[in-house]
Amino acid sequence: MAIAAALTLPVMWISAADLAAPKFAWARRFAAYGHLVERELLQAAAFIRGRSHPGDTLATSGLSSGYVAVDPPTVLVALSATPSYLARPWVHLFQGRARADVARTRFNALTAIEHTPDRDTALQQLREIKVRWYVATAFGAPSWDPGHRRSAFARGNIAVYDALP
Repeated sequence: MAIAAALTLPVMWISAADLAAPKFAWARRFAAYGHLVERELLQAAAFIRGRSHPGDTLATSGLSSGYVAVDPPTVLVALSATPSYLARPWVHLFQGRARADVARTRFNALTAIEHTPDRDTALQQLREIKVRWYVATAFGAPSWDPGHRRSAFARGNIAVYDALP
C-alpha cells in the first residue's frame, strides 16, 4: 500500500498544473489572461473585510469605461465580501438604458471624487453616495492625497480611505 502511494505521488505532482486548468471549454479563453492579484490589493481586501459592516460599500479610483475582464472592484468584492458602488462599467452599458444611465452617473461621480481638490470634500461626497471604503489603485491618485499619507491603510500603490467621520 505504501509503495503504491509512493508511486502515485510523483504522477499527481506532475499533473497538478492540469488539475488547476479550467475544466469548461468556455473558461479556457480566460486562462490566457494569467491574472494575478497584486499582494497589496489582497492586503487591502483583508483590511476592508476585517473592518466592514453590513451596509458598507466600496469604490475605487481609476475605473476604466472600456473592456476589462477583471478590475480592482471585482477583486475587492470577491475578497472582502463588501459590495462595490461600481465595477466593470462597460458591462452595464449594454444592459438597457436605465442601467447604463446609473453606471454613467456613478462613473462620473467617482471620477469627480478622484479629482476633488481636498480630502474632506471628497470624503463628504463619498458619504453622500453611501460609499464607506474608497480604494486608490495607483500612486498619485486621488488628487486630494497623491502620496496616500492620510489613508487608513496603504501598501505599495494601493491605499484605503474610510469615509466615516
